[in-house]
Amino acid sequence: MDIIILGSGTLSSLPWRNPSGYFLQNGNRRAIMDMGPGILRRISQAGINVTDIDTVFLSHFHPDHCADLIPFLLSRFLADPDCNSRLQVVGPAGLSDWFEYTVRDQGRWLERRPLLLEPGESGLDWAEYRIRAFPTGHTSAAVAFRFDGEISFFYSGDTPFSEPLMDWLKGCRYGILECSFPETREQAAHLSARQAGLFAARVGLERVYLTHIYPENDTIDLALRVARYFGGQVVVTEDHLFIRLGREL
Repeated sequence: MDIIILGSGTLSSLPWRNPSGYFLQNGNRRAIMDMGPGILRRISQAGINVTDIDTVFLSHFHPDHCADLIPFLLSRFLADPDCNSRLQVVGPAGLSDWFEYTVRDQGRWLERRPLLLEPGESGLDWAEYRIRAFPTGHTSAAVAFRFDGEISFFYSGDTPFSEPLMDWLKGCRYGILECSFPETREQAAHLSARQAGLFAARVGLERVYLTHIYPENDTIDLALRVARYFGGQVVVTEDHLFIRLGREL
């Protein structure tokens, strides 16, 4: 599985960290996980053709994770009016209602709708992986995605320090894990550096990729602060970082 970090930051981040977005490619299948504002431009900068994307995964409906979905759909329509009908959008419970409310004033260009899927714990198949979703508790609808295949990994989305989620993710080798705040500013809805380290250790990861980094946590010692609580490899992601899962650092 190849991954490009399109957005490793938040709405508060400085320009080199866009809000959340991740490109996945396995064989001839291509997907985007989360589409915060600016991700459409990041897709272009990465040389990715928007019409080649077959799936979008949305972890939740906060704008820093989904604001570019409609611009993305319009860009695809302008390139190929039929291509959105070949797209699937995967998200948490309530996806269909959220989508209908969001697009109700868009007009005729969106008559060719993507397929909307809410996989839950039962899951769905994509690119030789079984993908399942599990609630994180960040919001009433927010989910993490687990990918089980040749390599098992997860994307946490936004999450508090959730014991049920950590237990559900055990067995994953790699994790793309939010790491929002420093230890001195821990919050109920996000992970601090300390909590991210403890989270990765409890899941039993080999390597953790830190993302969703707020400016106050974006320090030169971030990896070291996480490593105090986690004995595996710690990677602080940045926009445009290319990852080939399974390749040793």
